[in-house]
Amino acid sequence: MKTVFTKSLGLLSFAAMFWMTVGQPASAATVSLKIETVEAGGPSVETPIATGPCEGLGALQFDLTYDPTVVEPESVEPGSALPNGMVEFNVKKPGVLGIALISSAPVDGSGKLLNVRFKPVAVAGGSTALGISGEKAWDFKNHLEMLVTAEPGTLRLMPDDAAAELPPKNDLMIPLLIGATGLVLAILIIALARRGRTARAAVPSKSASNPPDGVFCEQCGARYGSGTRFCPGCGRPINPPA
Repeated sequence: MKTVFTKSLGLLSFAAMFWMTVGQPASAATVSLKIETVEAGGPSVETPIATGPCEGLGALQFDLTYDPTVVEPESVEPGSALPNGMVEFNVKKPGVLGIALISSAPVDGSGKLLNVRFKPVAVAGGSTALGISGEKAWDFKNHLEMLVTAEPGTLRLMPDDAAAELPPKNDLMIPLLIGATGLVLAILIIALARRGRTARAAVPSKSASNPPDGVFCEQCGARYGSGTRFCPGCGRPINPPA
């Protein structure tokens, strides 16, 4: 397997040697490391290494162990908790990644210290334990050696078909919006159709609002026109209007 290095290899090696030379055996403080458990798929997966709490971390080195039949390391980058740091890494042997960092300012608090990116080499769906060994740390102010506690993690590779069954949330929103829009339009169309029928029913017909000329016989109810003297139905004399 090819060994990988960062561009700052020479400078960081010199700085780390300086820290270890001037460091004192007394323990100044404690720094904790935690490897996040990640489940992801794709051609490249990222595993964060978090720290916290810590106070005044200046330099750190350790070995990251992994299963070389499952993944191989691609890169190691500073995390959000290491804004002023340089990182060196190299594959010592298959399954062991050496990592060293040094910061130009004290690292305090909690957060992502490093982001380790792996390339899957096994069939999707495999997993590997990630561990930390040989860890050493020094504080920024006095170069005193710090006590390091480490918590391992796991990297699980999601099968490609499982990843395909989980579309991004944005892709799920599109059909939902289309369905909701169609439903609203259907409701509006039905409401407009009912409103039109109600309006037509409320308008009186021409025969009701404008009856034909003439009146009706008071005796038989037959209709007759103006000027008629006898009812065409019963023959009753019709009195002309006064």
